[in-house]
Amino acid sequence: GPSGSSGGTGGSFRTGRGYAIDLNATGFFLAGDETALPAIGQLLEALPPGIATDVRVEVARPDARQHLSERSQTTIGWV
Repeated sequence: GPSGSSGGTGGSFRTGRGYAIDLNATGFFLAGDETALPAIGQLLEALPPGIATDVRVEVARPDARQHLSERSQTTIGWV
């Protein structure tokens, strides 16, 4: 989960993997292949609710798809 915060409004915080998340962003775009699914899943759980997020994941086979957090305003595309 998130670790640390800049406090107050705005700023950023870092996830357990060390990704900095800009709390002032109006939307997010996450992309990767199937090896990135664990990180993408963790980021989806850490992102502030209610912010539009577009996710694109490249998979070699349809059965490589994994369940990702279902959040409002999140679109997930498998390619």
